[in-house]
Parts: sequence; structure tokens; C-alpha cells
Amino acid sequence: FHPMGLRGIGGGLDSGYGTMSLPDYCKQANEETLLAVMIEDRQAVACINEIASVEGVDLLFIGPGDLSQSYEVTGEINHPVMDEAVRKVAAAAKAHGKFWGSVRGDDAYFKKLLDNGAQWVNVLNDTGALFSGYRAAMDNFNQARGK
Repeated sequence: FHPMGLRGIGGGLDSGYGTMSLPDYCKQANEETLLAVMIEDRQAVACINEIASVEGVDLLFIGPGDLSQSYEVTGEINHPVMDEAVRKVAAAAKAHGKFWGSVRGDDAYFKKLLDNGAQWVNVLNDTGALFSGYRAAMDNFNQARGK
């Protein structure tokens, strides 16, 4: 919001559903909003220092599936070209005082994130949590039925 930007003003949960004064809401939102930039394309990696230098960007977040596709190694999140992309993002984040991270992925990818200093790792998303919960419920149900 002004004076940092010109995003649309709404009246959702973060503003007490419109019960906060507009100036107070804009000030609080500017102070508390996390701005994450998705790094999902090889062009973003090529420009990572420019992206990381943008004032107001808090987090560089690698989307490994889309990024691997961009490098034409679809799904190979531990491919050497992906290793290099992770290193570049990590270095740019460090150089510009930003946080960076990705999704957990497999054990090798998770280790690579930690070894390169990731501060943000999504270990589960909403659909994964729902799937795991429903799968456990169905397994429990089938076990109780003797199947």
C-alpha cells in the first residue's frame, strides 16, 4: 500500500473485516506482509541478483518442478543444472539480505537446501495434507473392516 506501492485495498481478515482505520491497516499491512517471489524459470535464475535486489522482496522461493522443466530436465530436481540454480539463488539471497527456500522434495534435495542455507522449507502443502489425512483415514477404516 501507499507509500510503498499501490495494491488494491480490501477489507478482509487482516483488517479486522474493515474495522481498522484505513491508514492503520495500510501501515500494519506494509510492516507485516511477506512478499515471496517464485523462482520457477531459468530466466529468473539468470536474473536472480536483479530480482533479489528489489526493495520489499522478502523471500526467493524455488519451485523445483517448474524450474526443472524450464531447464529441460523435468522432475530431475537433483540434476547438476538444478544444483547450480540452487547455489545461485542461495548466493543472491545472502548477498542481498533476503530469505530463500523451496519445497522439501526428496532427501537429497532437502539436504541440498539445508547445505546451502535455506531458511524456508515447505514440508507439506494443503493438498498433500488432505491426501495424507484422507489416506490415513481410509487405511484405518479398511483395517477396522478387516481389509
